[in-house]
Amino acid sequence: MEEIAYCDAANRATIIAQVRSANPNVAVVWECFANDLEGANWNVQNRCDPEKYNVAGHININAYWATRYTYPEGVSPRRIFRISRKDNEAV
Repeated sequence: MEEIAYCDAANRATIIAQVRSANPNVAVVWECFANDLEGANWNVQNRCDPEKYNVAGHININAYWATRYTYPEGVSPRRIFRISRKDNEAV
């Protein structure tokens, strides 16, 4: 599942408590992208289909979450690969 709100430790704790109330033995494995605001904004600005969504709005969302972003203990964040302007190949 992907949810930007889980970048925040308090939100992660809330969802874990809810899940564990239904299944106390559940194992949770967190996977995170690096807190790379510049890379994330690059990808927002260079997508092939920027008309599909509000670019400025997504940049604002990225800025908001970048200041609140923490990694769960023991997680090695994944690099954000930048798409190229021409063919959207990772750079």
